[in-house]
Amino acid sequence: AYGNQYRLNGYGYDSLLQHEFAHEWFGNQLTNADWDDMWLHESFGTYTQPLYSQYLNGDMDYFSWLHELRLKLRNRHPIVSGSSRTEEQVYDEKAG
Repeated sequence: AYGNQYRLNGYGYDSLLQHEFAHEWFGNQLTNADWDDMWLHESFGTYTQPLYSQYLNGDMDYFSWLHELRLKLRNRHPIVSGSSRTEEQVYDEKAG
């Protein structure tokens, strides 16, 4: 299921692998009751990427990562729908 071939990003590590490790860690600490709450897992996975970059390379890389993430925000739809959702509805925009 992992398809990044362990390629390093511009910050010197494999960010997808770091993200997936975060899913394993927080998945064992936090269980979502419904797929509508999967944002909790994704947010921890996404946040560990700049956090790990800070550990490796210092504060400037951390702030650079956060800035890049902020620029990607589009606010096209609410993170939480407020109703029960399936995996497909959460991850496939066409399934809505």
